Amino acid sequence: MMSIIKRFEKAVEMMDRKIIKPTEAETLKLYGLMKQATLGDNDTSRPWSFQFQACAKWDAWEKEKGKGELQAKSEYIGLSFQISKRSLDPHRAK
Repeated sequence: MMSIIKRFEKAVEMMDRKIIKPTEAETLKLYGLMKQATLGDNDTSRPWSFQFQACAKWDAWEKEKGKGELQAKSEYIGLSFQISKRSLDPHRAK
């Protein structure tokens, strides 16, 4: 059985290759979960409000605060699986 760490690494690799196109909301969720899984709770200050992308990323990471490494990795794996399953569905609306 593949360990959660290996599954997480595979999921990150799959999302990084951009073969599968997540929505903007999914991209931010994945970002927040990845940061939480690898760095833990966000202890940085929020970027200036006119830095829209930086603020969105910071907010996404902040929403995952309090989750442990394994929980964040498990959720990342689950979401990446849902995204890949949806993108491979031949009956989905385009």
